[in-house]
Amino acid sequence: MELHYQLTEKDYLNFQLYHTSMDKAVRKQRRNTQIIVAVVAAVMGAFFLIRGNTFSGIVLLLCAVPSYFLCAFYAKLLYKFSLRNHVAALYRKSTPRDVSLRIINEETIDYHERGLGQQVRIADLEEISDVKEYIYLKLGNTSYIIIPKATLSDPDYVEDKLRHYAARYDVPFIYNPQWKWR
Repeated sequence: MELHYQLTEKDYLNFQLYHTSMDKAVRKQRRNTQIIVAVVAAVMGAFFLIRGNTFSGIVLLLCAVPSYFLCAFYAKLLYKFSLRNHVAALYRKSTPRDVSLRIINEETIDYHERGLGQQVRIADLEEISDVKEYIYLKLGNTSYIIIPKATLSDPDYVEDKLRHYAARYDVPFIYNPQWKWR
């Protein structure tokens, strides 16, 4: 199997969004922030009620629930904005990038991007993730190979081959076609 495609800034942004959404520490931090904002609003409302300012207390108590949901929405936008700026700073001048991926002897991936190449044994992959528009091959903690499905002539064939390699070499295969940045 041999693939030739180009990676754009959008591809790198979608990868960063996916990687961030799958990071347990980021998910925990976002959830904790939501809870803290709602609790602070509720505590302030209770404080105002105790001090005799009934109107302000009731308003703050009523705002605690919407602030929980609005904080999640705001965090989603904030992360996307910061990741977009990060990707733009790193990749704006160097995209689109030509990529060549070839599987040799059904055991090794030969990967070339911007003139730099590496060979990776399929058995050494940490996971293969198949999401709505992309396939990500995880090589290490921060090293991935990005394969956009839109650039492939037959994405189903590539998915089937990678699924076969995952089963053959006991590599975790994550299939999440409904993944969406939230």
